[in-house]
Amino acid sequence: MLIGQRPSKMSDAFAQMLELSAKHFANEEGQEGMRAFAEKRKPAWVSQNLK
Repeated sequence: MLIGQRPSKMSDAFAQMLELSAKHFANEEGQEGMRAFAEKRKPAWVSQNLK
C-alpha cells in the first residue's frame, strides 16, 4: 500500500495507513469481507459476482 512512499515520521505513516484502511473498508468489498469474517464464512466478493 505504501510502496514508493516513505513518510518522514512514523506518525505520518500511521496517518497514511489509517486513511487507506478507512477508504478500503468503507467500500462494498471491504464491508463484505468484514461481514464474512464476523459470520465465519467465505466472502462473496463483488468481482466474483460479476463473472
